[in-house]
Amino acid sequence: MSEINPFGNQAPQNVNPVQTYSYPPQQNAVARIASKVWGNVHVWRALTLVLVLSVGLQILYVQPLKNFYALTDPDTNGYVEPRDLEAIILMVDESVVTVICDLGEETVDFGTGWAMLDEDINNRGRTALVTNHHVIEDCIDAGEITFEDLNGEIYKATLENYDPINDLAMLSTKHNITALTLADYPPMKGYWVMAYGTADGYAGSVATGNIINLDEYGDLLISANLSGGNSGGPLIDNEGNVFGVNTFSFNSEEDKTQYNKSMSLDSFCAEIIACDGETYWDWDY
Repeated sequence: MSEINPFGNQAPQNVNPVQTYSYPPQQNAVARIASKVWGNVHVWRALTLVLVLSVGLQILYVQPLKNFYALTDPDTNGYVEPRDLEAIILMVDESVVTVICDLGEETVDFGTGWAMLDEDINNRGRTALVTNHHVIEDCIDAGEITFEDLNGEIYKATLENYDPINDLAMLSTKHNITALTLADYPPMKGYWVMAYGTADGYAGSVATGNIINLDEYGDLLISANLSGGNSGGPLIDNEGNVFGVNTFSFNSEEDKTQYNKSMSLDSFCAEIIACDGETYWDWDY
C-alpha cells in the first residue's frame, strides 16, 4: 500500500521545509577560550608548577619570616628593640618634664620628672609627677619647685610626698600632662631599655641600652648612659612602659667599672604608691 502525500508532489507555500546542518552551532569567544584552556594539558602543567613553587616558597621563606616576626614581637619579648622607636619617643615626649628647684640668688638644681596615674592626686584634679628626692631635696623647706615642659612652658609644682631612702619624690601640678603606663611585668637582665631625661640640660635626651642585672633590692643596673639632669627620668621598656626611675651613674676609672642605676617600681611601694604586697611586681611567676 503506497503512502499518499496529502499535499501532492509539492509542499504548500506557507510551510517551510526543515533544514539540517552538519556542524554544531557557534560558541561565543569566552566559551571557546575557556574550553581550550580547560582541555590544554600544558596549562595544567604550568598551574601545577606554580602551585608547587608557591608551597615551596611558603615553607622556605614566608613561614620562617612569620616565625621571626613573632619571636621579635616586643609584646612578648622584652629583649628585642622596639619596632617603632620614634613612636615611643614621641609618646614619652608628652609626659616628661624638667624639674627645677629654685633657691634664688642664681642657685638652681634641676633633674627630670614624669607623669603617672595616682588616684588620690588625680581625684583632686591634679597631675602626679615622679622624680628623685635628691633633685628637690634643697627645696623641701625653702625655695620653689617648678617644671618646664618640652615646649619651654614653665609651671609651678607642689611637693606631695618623698622617700629619701629610695631617693624618690612625688609632685603634683594643676597642668594636665599625659601619664605614662607602668610596666605590668617584671624586668629581667638583658631586657632592652631607654633612659629619657634632661641630660646635662638637654631636655628630651634619649639613651638606649640593656638591663645589666638586678641588685639584691630589686633595683636595676643598666647600660644606658645617664648624665647630670637625667635623675628622676623614666626608664622605658620596648613597649613604652615604665620600669623605674633613673637615679645615678657609677663610673670608677680606678676599678674600671661603669654602670648606671634605676630605682625599680618595687621601690615605690615603701612610700610613693600603695602596693598589694612589699613589691610592685609578683616575682613568684
